[in-house]
Amino acid sequence: MILLIDTNVILDYLINREPFADAACEILRCCVEKRIKGYVAAHSIADIFYILRKHFSSAERRKMLRDFCELIDICGLQKGYC
Repeated sequence: MILLIDTNVILDYLINREPFADAACEILRCCVEKRIKGYVAAHSIADIFYILRKHFSSAERRKMLRDFCELIDICGLQKGYC
């Protein structure tokens, strides 16, 4: 299964937002276990970096997103890239 993961799902996972944190964690677990092929839209990375500024330093956000991008692939802006 291929899944485009929404920005809000990623934020739920990264900052443990309730009541959706457990569901977001399960989605990411499926990606790690290769049961789902997860993608995130390229523009979501910048959005997430900006939104997380209230919670983490710039260095922490960079590391967090680098680690996250090892779990799923980034979907480009060109049609048919995913």
